[in-house]
Amino acid sequence: MACALSAKFAQGQLIIVDSLEGLEPKTKQATALSNKFNWEDGGALIIGGQNVAPNFRKATSNLHHLEVKSHSGLNVYSVLRRKHLVLSKETLDLLDCHVTL
Repeated sequence: MACALSAKFAQGQLIIVDSLEGLEPKTKQATALSNKFNWEDGGALIIGGQNVAPNFRKATSNLHHLEVKSHSGLNVYSVLRRKHLVLSKETLDLLDCHVTL
């Protein structure tokens, strides 16, 4: 896992966000966010800590290029499968491996 995360960081494909709160449960807002960061190009894996905010999960549920998981669903295959990786600060605190970013 440490190698996969380090590779995403080295390629400039890792984004760290404070949280996934604040989004209304509307696909339009998630689409605007996706367009802003160009997540349609290769997709994005978004990891939201122990629990993903329900509104964020609802807003992204119709966007098949976005994969949203909680910390417990994080795995190497998912990290490498999508071009972009978005981690919440809570996820960084919960990671078992020691990664220097």
